[in-house]
Amino acid sequence: MQVELFVAGCRLCNEAQLKYSRRFSQWEIEIHRADECTDGSCCQKAAQYGLTAVPALVIDGKLVQVGNPTEQDLLRLERMF
Repeated sequence: MQVELFVAGCRLCNEAQLKYSRRFSQWEIEIHRADECTDGSCCQKAAQYGLTAVPALVIDGKLVQVGNPTEQDLLRLERMF
């Protein structure tokens, strides 16, 4: 399973990243940080997925969550996988 998290480096994105890493420690999450991307590769990849906002979680090429996840969102993701 390929899990990718797109973040901007803001407080809300950092909070989402922490929630995912704590809740889904079994996942290897590839983080794409817009504030660290100097070659534009993160933006290109985000455009491929049609992302318009962050934080955004993509699993196996499918956008599954946009925004800071609530407890209900995390439970929904657990049931999916």
